[in-house]
Amino acid sequence: MKDINDVFGKNVRFHRLKREISQEKLAELADLHRTYIGAIERKGGEKCFFEKRSKDSFCTGCSCHSII
Repeated sequence: MKDINDVFGKNVRFHRLKREISQEKLAELADLHRTYIGAIERKGGEKCFFEKRSKDSFCTGCSCHSII
């Protein structure tokens, strides 16, 4: 069974690359630090809060539901 954090992280990366934006740009759009975006993409950001995740999904142009 896949961990929801891993699925979320992979989907954030997929949609970020689909939009052709860097981690830096996504971090700027989401008002988050670039290293935080990297951690989400690599590890699913085990300690992320839903508010931050919804910012990530909004900035990749997807709903939070569709990115999970």
